Amino acid sequence: MEFKSNREALYSGLPSSLQSASNKLGIKKVKDGFLKTFLQKTLYTDKKKQQNVPLEHLSVVSEVLECQPKKAKPDLGPRKKRKTLTNMERKKLKIFDIKKEDQKYEKYLPLHNLWKEYIKDLLCGPKDKSDGCLNNDAQKLLKADLHGAILTVKKSKCPSYIHTTGIVLQETRNTFKLITKENKLKCIPKLNSIFAIEDSGIIYTIYGNHFRVKASERAIRKFKSKATVDL
Repeated sequence: MEFKSNREALYSGLPSSLQSASNKLGIKKVKDGFLKTFLQKTLYTDKKKQQNVPLEHLSVVSEVLECQPKKAKPDLGPRKKRKTLTNMERKKLKIFDIKKEDQKYEKYLPLHNLWKEYIKDLLCGPKDKSDGCLNNDAQKLLKADLHGAILTVKKSKCPSYIHTTGIVLQETRNTFKLITKENKLKCIPKLNSIFAIEDSGIIYTIYGNHFRVKASERAIRKFKSKATVDL
């Protein structure tokens, strides 16, 4: 008998003496059972382990699955996105413009009365004039809503704005819009301006350079302590 290499010996068939007795020894049944068990463990999912599917059907099933057309998703049309107005569109529509007939000081006195009740509940006021309470009031005033407050311009780089007093009707990032007792609408820039606001006999000073924030953002913003620089 010739010696074969390890690779040839591994893949060589059974000797003829054993092939004739393979049925008696049950070798074919062992081989088929091992192959079936191995394929079920490696190829089948847990749900189909117990199902006996002929091996010759596997190729047919795979071809059928490949030939089946994919279900087309229903066309729902273009999605409608919620669109907000741009700054240009707001200016064209004049949403925030106050009409001439509405520029009356007395018309906004009820708004000022509401603001006084609001600020009275928010601040300590004259009840406690300690330094800690006043500092706490100053921090609350930074985040307070000033619509309806009476604001006075103490100092400004523009002399015509000084001593202007009125009710705050609108506030933007860079300006206050005030309605004066003369029924004139004034747009005062925050930049390089110092304002005064009075509550229960206490006058608070607002530095416009440190106040250039939108009213909606000011309520949730954390302010850092800054050195106060006079104009």
